[in-house]
Amino acid sequence: MRHQVVGGSENIVFDFPRSHPIAPLLINSVGAIEKCDRTSHLTQSPAEIAMLINCRGSQSEESAMPARDIYHYSCKNALINDGWTVTDDPYLLRWGPKDLYIDLGAQKFLAAEKQDRKIAVEVKSFVSPSEVEDLKNALGQFVLYRALLARTEPERELYTAIRDAVFSELFEGSVGQVLLEDREIKLVTFDPDKEAIVRWIS
Repeated sequence: MRHQVVGGSENIVFDFPRSHPIAPLLINSVGAIEKCDRTSHLTQSPAEIAMLINCRGSQSEESAMPARDIYHYSCKNALINDGWTVTDDPYLLRWGPKDLYIDLGAQKFLAAEKQDRKIAVEVKSFVSPSEVEDLKNALGQFVLYRALLARTEPERELYTAIRDAVFSELFEGSVGQVLLEDREIKLVTFDPDKEAIVRWIS
């Protein structure tokens, strides 16, 4: 991101590849785009950007759809490759007048038990500067969704999906290990390059 002055007024110019994960959010929020072959240039005054993004943020919780995680489709494909049928993208979790959305709902028929196993999966990228902060946010979301699912669809299991590399860094011999020992969170890990499930941790 850089600043430029046009006609005496300050503007912010976003200059990044169109494939960058944040591009759709900024394009949808700002709406000013100059199409180029490889790069998007979004130019608005700071006040206009704040107003437009705040307008999007003020949408009612009932109608607002969550932004997809950057590894959403990698995880979705990994589940499909693992034999799961994705039934909801996203999975609607309704509680009174509030609508919440879990990234994916899926099911798989278990021949041994002669019934379907149903899961809800929240995908987390863990790409912020603080993995511990990401972990706190993921845990809080998991606890909330688990409590609501227990009251609305208790047979559906909730999992937080993370890259297997993140699991190795944060949950093996680290602070995340405490959560696993106390069974505070259920995880499914995946390899985003191979689009494959690596392990389930309950």
